[in-house]
Amino acid sequence: MKRIIFCAQKRFPRGDAGSNRILYMAKAMAEYGFEVIVIGTGMDNKEDFDGTFEEYKGVKYTNIKRLDGKIGKLNSFFNSGKNTVKILKTINISKDDTVIIYSSFSTYVAPVWKYLKKNKIPTFFDVVERQQEFQFEKKFLWYTYKKAFSYYGKSGKVIAISKNIKECFEDKGCIAPILPVFTDKEDYEAVVKTKLDKTIFIYPGNAHKKDDMKTMISAFASLSDEQKQRVEFHITSTKENTMRKILGDDYEELTEKTKGCVFVHLWLKYDELIDLYKKAQFLLLARPDNIVTQANFPSKVPELTVTGIIPIISKVGDIVNYLTDGVDSI
Repeated sequence: MKRIIFCAQKRFPRGDAGSNRILYMAKAMAEYGFEVIVIGTGMDNKEDFDGTFEEYKGVKYTNIKRLDGKIGKLNSFFNSGKNTVKILKTINISKDDTVIIYSSFSTYVAPVWKYLKKNKIPTFFDVVERQQEFQFEKKFLWYTYKKAFSYYGKSGKVIAISKNIKECFEDKGCIAPILPVFTDKEDYEAVVKTKLDKTIFIYPGNAHKKDDMKTMISAFASLSDEQKQRVEFHITSTKENTMRKILGDDYEELTEKTKGCVFVHLWLKYDELIDLYKKAQFLLLARPDNIVTQANFPSKVPELTVTGIIPIISKVGDIVNYLTDGVDSI
């Protein structure tokens, strides 16, 4: 049986949108008949499996254990690629295997790619972002991202999340099939929405990354007092200092104007988030039109539509090719 091995600088089996993408790809390939192994970078808790292989939803995986504290995080950032190579050696990787690398930083990509290239192992890079310098607070991280991006093209084989990324790497001479974001319907429950006293909107994501959160907040601030009583907008996984950065000098004013209709959740347990999905009727996703959003494919759209939530979304990027205005989206 042919093996496919994911080398992922991500928590596995669960963590964030990247973790889900790896899981869903791995699960699909396992169901198709491949033997799939995922090598993740672990989490900061006792559930890590240091060198031990476990199985999750039919996918065999192991995690590189992270040490505690800031030193542990630094060690993970700089050495997880080297530690991944050690695991590749223990599983006797060969030219008959195929490797898929998921990482945004050269500190991970460089040692893994160099080892695979030296041993002539077929390798794909899964490319889900085309980030720009303004997204990085630290120049060092921007440098390591740019360097990793240069490695993607050297492999000659890229899995592109969007047409924009596909064209970017085809121009470099790469094979670049498109695999957009998809989701596992077993993770979510489709709920028939009943008419509620309020219309409930939700935004689950990284508010400071790609989306225009200030525009969304300002829209609710502009409603009349009577209109505000009939709506709720829930923003999840967002810290107060993040909101302050996003809203800038207008933070106090917009927060006061949206009190009682906009709710910012620092963190929700998984079951709490699912309960919120069951109530919400609309996903609100305003995005600027730039190279970042043209290249990206928002994972929150398929995750929420499978539960019956209708996306209200900017007409930016590939996502509009999968949705029909007035039918399953606005």
